[in-house]
Amino acid sequence: MFYESEHSTVSEELTVISANKDLNFPMHLHKAFELIAVTEGEMTVCVDKQSYTVNAGEAVLVFPHQVHSMETVRHSKNFLIIFAPEYIKAFVPFCLNNTPKYSVFKPSEELWQKLKQLQKEDSTLHIKSVLYSLADEFDRKAEYSPRCPEIETLLYRIFDFIHNNYTGKCDLHTLSDALSYQYNYLSRYFADRTGMSFTQYVQSYRLSESCYKLTNSGISITQIAMECGFESLRSFHRNFFAQIKMTPGQYRKKYLREMAKKKAE
Repeated sequence: MFYESEHSTVSEELTVISANKDLNFPMHLHKAFELIAVTEGEMTVCVDKQSYTVNAGEAVLVFPHQVHSMETVRHSKNFLIIFAPEYIKAFVPFCLNNTPKYSVFKPSEELWQKLKQLQKEDSTLHIKSVLYSLADEFDRKAEYSPRCPEIETLLYRIFDFIHNNYTGKCDLHTLSDALSYQYNYLSRYFADRTGMSFTQYVQSYRLSESCYKLTNSGISITQIAMECGFESLRSFHRNFFAQIKMTPGQYRKKYLREMAKKKAE
């Protein structure tokens, strides 16, 4: 999802996702920190509208409530560590008031190995030790700009609205009524913060949800189109092909073939 509540409410949340291949993930935000570490190839990572080319051996540290996305153009492998602010409490007050001017850094070899080996089952003391080392190395190399908490809160509310309403009526007029902000202000604000229009973003969100349902459920394509807020099956097919460059049926078959190949290996 785009506002990831599962990474926003648990005080000791720690998610380690290793050996990702050719990862693509749309713009989203959450209350947790996120480390994106590239181990092979390169990725394009966007943080707060700034785009970075991240090579093997480099990493991006995303602060809480920063909008970010990941894209692989050719080939990449990476691992992700998503962790609750409570693990590095001493660093959090500073992060809430400042954002990095440049989010990419190259961890030391010692820290890199500790990050790769980190597990949710490790002791809390060990996890905190590794994550504080991460914060320390990043902070020593970083420069910062002041953050405006009030502005960030509005973006959070917009993302939350999309997450709760994408299956039905989800347009700027409805958002304006729900948040008590002027239509024109919300339109300009959202485009400025994300680099795309509200309508484009909602469409991308719906397509992202449809991709998930195509690969994680057996429900029909027609039902997926309706559940993801598309007005018709024709509209779903047209928008899906425009962004994904294949039909929903082709996308599902491609995924199933890849899963079968992995099992055979």
